[in-house]
Amino acid sequence: MRGTLESLVSFLLDKRPEDPVPYIIQYLQDMKGVGAPSLSMEEKLELESLRTQATELKLKIQRKE
Repeated sequence: MRGTLESLVSFLLDKRPEDPVPYIIQYLQDMKGVGAPSLSMEEKLELESLRTQATELKLKIQRKE
């Protein structure tokens, strides 16, 4: 259990997600072997790009309010 907790904390420190709960759930499912299949490198890059775009759009909306 301790190894799992340490690796989870390390994973979260590396990713630093705004909402860690989905990351924790996915990580634990992956450790148990029931998680969704891993994303390809192309999918990971696209996801990161979309997250960046979403953040930028949120900032633009906040500035207009």
